Amino acid sequence: MKHLSTLAALLITAASFAAPLTGAMAADAPAKLANGALVDAKGMTLYTFDKDVAGSGKSTCNGGCAALWPPA
Repeated sequence: MKHLSTLAALLITAASFAAPLTGAMAADAPAKLANGALVDAKGMTLYTFDKDVAGSGKSTCNGGCAALWPPA
């Protein structure tokens, strides 16, 4: 019985260390890190649009651009 308790404690400890190593962001975040790439909830790679201004909160990819490259 002592071995079973020790094994259970080790598994719980291992699981608590494994969670932060997944690279996932908060559950409400629209994107996460997977294999070094930023992906959406479906695992599709996310890209940046070069004409967007960083930190502006707005995209210049609209209309046809957004139809081909839907925003996340």
